[in-house]
Amino acid sequence: MQNIIKSLYYQTKRDNVTYYAFIAVILSYFMVFSEFKSVFSVTGSEYFVQAQALFCLPVSIFPVILSTRICGWDYVDKTMNYEILIGHSRKEVFFSRVWVSFVWCMSVSVIAFVLPPLVLSFINGWGIYMDMGDMIFRCVLSVFTIFRMYCECVLLTFLTKSCYIGLIVSFLFVEIGSIIPMALEEIGRIKIGNFVTAFSMANFQTLVTPEKYSYQFINGKDEMLFDMSVDPSFAAATIIVSLAVGIGCILIGYLYFRKSDMK
Repeated sequence: MQNIIKSLYYQTKRDNVTYYAFIAVILSYFMVFSEFKSVFSVTGSEYFVQAQALFCLPVSIFPVILSTRICGWDYVDKTMNYEILIGHSRKEVFFSRVWVSFVWCMSVSVIAFVLPPLVLSFINGWGIYMDMGDMIFRCVLSVFTIFRMYCECVLLTFLTKSCYIGLIVSFLFVEIGSIIPMALEEIGRIKIGNFVTAFSMANFQTLVTPEKYSYQFINGKDEMLFDMSVDPSFAAATIIVSLAVGIGCILIGYLYFRKSDMK
């Protein structure tokens, strides 16, 4: 298994798709920062207020592209078949790809999520728009939803047995999952509440989107201050559902891979 992991790391570092994924993340930030009149004066809390609708772009692009690539690319050139023929178990073949894609996708997605507000807070301060501790807690909870989204992409890749089809299906799955709760609330006047945890990206968007606010007179003008505290039941639901669905997706993917025929 160690040899497969080393090979996958080497393959991923030399793969052009890896660099395309990095470029896609960077380009997505141009859209995020286009929301600001002047990036040089934005505080950390203001970043979360102004760019809330676009957070999903840099966070979701990399795991969707790279998890499907790492887990599904070797279906194309039959490399998995050779690994099994020379004596590696299907368990080793499967989990080596899960591990490599996990390290790449989770590390880059988390960095892409927390680095901008961290840098802005270091340069311009946190600001007044929300409590830092509450937002940090929400960011920690968001990591669980990113993990779940990654696992869902892995499952879809092994089910489709193709990095290309897996990429398309995963992208549509993530996007639809972010739209359905909003559509239900808008069209059906339905308050989703904790049921938002049924969708990984909707769960993520709920965590990073400021909703409750009040006005306070600060420095000679009314400022909108956001309450980012998290209901304990929602926090628990986010952690439990994310871990249960994520681990379930990996197990289902393995069981399917172990029993399926290799073309």
